[in-house]
Amino acid sequence: MLDTLIHMKLAVLRHSPRPIANWRTAVGLALAIITILLAIYPTGSTAQTGDLLKMAIGAWTLGWVLAPIQTGAGADEPIMPEHLALLPIAPRRLANGLLATLFVGMGPVITLGAFFALPVFGARLGPAAAITGTLAMLLHLALAILLSRVVIGITSQALASRFGLEFAALQYAIVISLSLVGWVIPAALAQDRRLLDDPFAFLSHGLPHGMQVALRMSPASWGTSAIIAADEHRWLAVAGYLAGLVALIAALVWIWDAQVSRRLEIRQRRAGGRISRPSWIQRRLPSSPLWASVNRAMLTWSREPRMALEARIAVLGGIFIVAIPAAVNWTQIVAWVGVIVLILGASTSCNLYGLEGSAFWMTLLTPGAIPADVRGKQIAYLMKFGPVALVLSLIATAWGEQWWAWTWIAAIFPAALGAGAGAMIVVSARGAVPVPEASRKSGNLVAAADNTAQTIITIALVLVALLPTVAMLYLAGRYGWPLLEWIAIAMGIGSGVLATWWGGRWTISWLGRNGPELLTRLRYG
Repeated sequence: MLDTLIHMKLAVLRHSPRPIANWRTAVGLALAIITILLAIYPTGSTAQTGDLLKMAIGAWTLGWVLAPIQTGAGADEPIMPEHLALLPIAPRRLANGLLATLFVGMGPVITLGAFFALPVFGARLGPAAAITGTLAMLLHLALAILLSRVVIGITSQALASRFGLEFAALQYAIVISLSLVGWVIPAALAQDRRLLDDPFAFLSHGLPHGMQVALRMSPASWGTSAIIAADEHRWLAVAGYLAGLVALIAALVWIWDAQVSRRLEIRQRRAGGRISRPSWIQRRLPSSPLWASVNRAMLTWSREPRMALEARIAVLGGIFIVAIPAAVNWTQIVAWVGVIVLILGASTSCNLYGLEGSAFWMTLLTPGAIPADVRGKQIAYLMKFGPVALVLSLIATAWGEQWWAWTWIAAIFPAALGAGAGAMIVVSARGAVPVPEASRKSGNLVAAADNTAQTIITIALVLVALLPTVAMLYLAGRYGWPLLEWIAIAMGIGSGVLATWWGGRWTISWLGRNGPELLTRLRYG
C-alpha cells in the first residue's frame, strides 16, 4: 500500500497544471544554498556559527508552519483520507501510508537540501559530529513536515467554531508578529542593546545572552546543539538532544494518526447549523445591485472560514507588530498600526474571485452585474478594514504621543486605503487562483491554492502607490515648508481615490473581456 500511495502522489505531481520547476523552486533553492553557506561562514567561534544555524533551522521550521495557512502553499492535499475511507484499510495503517506521502514533493526535497547544512557543519568539527549532523538533518526534516500537517489539522478543526476561529487567529497573529519583530525583545533585554542599533551585529559579535537562551530552548536548535555537544564529547547531551527530537516526532505521529482517524469517521451532517447574522449596518444597506454585492461580500468575509481567519490575522497582526516593539519602549512605529493593518488587509484579500469559485457564473451571466460586483467588493473592503484601521491609528498615535505623525497619517492613510482597494481587486481578477469548492474541502477547512505571488504583488503595488505621497512628506520635513504638508495630504487623498477608481475600472473592463476564461479557470483549474 505504501508504494501505491507514493506512486499516486507522484502521478498527481506529474500531471499538475503548475510546473514543478517555477519561481518558488528557485527561491527555495537559493535560500537552501544560503543556509548551507551559513554552516561554513567564518565566525569567531563554533558557538557563533551554531547560533546562525539555529536561527536558520528555526526559520525553515517556522516557514513550514506559517506558509500553508498564510499563502495556501501546502495546505491542499492531493490525496485526502476521505478518498480512501471506504477501503478495507485500518485507519492507523492508512495514516502511516499517508504520512509517507508527506515527504514526496519539491518542498521536502528543498528543505532536505537546506538541512544538509547540519552535516556540513558537523563535518567541520569531526566524524562524530558529522554523523550526528546527518541524524539531526533527518529528524529536523520529519519534525518540520509533521508539525506543519498537525498545525493545519488543528487549525482546520478550530475554524469549525467561533471561539476556535478567534483563538487560531490570535495564535497566528502572535507567531507572525514575533517572526517579524520578535528580535527586539531579547535585543532590548541585552545589556549592550547593540541589536537595536544594528540588527546584523550578531554576524560578527554573536547573539545577546537572552537570545542564546531562547534559541537553546527551541526544539529547532536541538540538532545543532547535539552537533556541538558531539564535538565536545558530551555524549549524554547528544543522546538527550536527539532523543528529544525523536520524542517530539513520535508525539506528532500520534496526533497525525488521531487526525486521520477522525477524518475517516463517517458522520451525518447536522442540518440547520448556526449561521452568522448580518450586522446592523448590513441590514440597513440600500436595496440595489451595488449594495447587494457589498452585503454578499461582507457576509462572505464573516462566514467563509479562510477569509474570516485571514481578516482577523490582518488586524491582530498589525496590532502585535507595533505592540511588541512598544513593550520594550521602541515606539517609533506605533503610529503606523493603521497603515500596517491596511497593507495586511489588502494582501489577505487578493484572491476574492478565486475563493468565489464557480459561483462567479451567476455574476457573469447576469446583465450589468460585473460593475456592481467589482465596486461592491471594493466598498466591502473599505468597510471591513477602513474603520478599524482608522480607530487604531488615532488611538495608537495619541497613546504613543506621536504628535509629529498626524500629518503623515493624514496623508498616507487615505493613500494606503485606496491603494489597497484598487490593488486587491485587480490582483483578485487578473491573478485569481482556484481553490477547492466548499463541498470538496472535506476535513481540511484551510485547503486553498498557493497565492504567494499574488500576495507579494499586492503588497508591492500598495507600497509603490504610496511613494509619491511619502516623497512629498519627506520634502516637507526636509525644507520645513508647511504648504508641502498640505499638498502631501491632498496627494494622499487624491491618489487613494484614483487608485480605487482606476483599479475598479480596469477590473470591470478586464472581466468584461475575459470573464468566460476566468470562469473556466476557476471551475477546472
